[in-house]
Amino acid sequence: MNSEIKICNKALSYFGGGQISSLDEASEAARVCSLHYEDARDEVMRNFPWPFASKVTILALSTDTIPGWLYVYQLPVICLRSRRIFNKYDYLADDIPFDIYGDKLVANLPEAYLEFTAKITDPTYFDVTFSKALSYKLASEIVIPLLGNTTRKQEFYAQYEQTIGDAKTTVMRERRIRQPEESSWVEGR
Repeated sequence: MNSEIKICNKALSYFGGGQISSLDEASEAARVCSLHYEDARDEVMRNFPWPFASKVTILALSTDTIPGWLYVYQLPVICLRSRRIFNKYDYLADDIPFDIYGDKLVANLPEAYLEFTAKITDPTYFDVTFSKALSYKLASEIVIPLLGNTTRKQEFYAQYEQTIGDAKTTVMRERRIRQPEESSWVEGR
């Protein structure tokens, strides 16, 4: 089972940084892990549409107005990255323009749904590849404060990018895109 400590210890293990039993313990490794863990987690989550963190919701209309846009919506509090918007008639559309202003999403689309990456903080929901990517990203962030080694930072970041590439390949193999239902020529006869 995943935990913050397990992910931190995996990151530390890549460069012999020891082990920690708590992010609150009185050690330099725990202090540095605690300082970087949440930002690294959120960055890794934002950088790829991880299936476990992908959500869809209908957006709540805001009373705010922004010139040039017909609709202003409130973003969900847990939204880390907006991926695409659509409505019930255009659910396969990938190119509907929108913009983000603070905690608002603006679009010229009524009754908008949002596909987004949600902020998932419970590590038991992370998939194996995400945990691996996070451990490499975290290692790239903590190796300099703990060892002062910039070469290892680049090495761990390259491993992180490779893991993201592997995740993209896996998701592409697993994902089935639903095609719109069309009348077949047999139905027309």
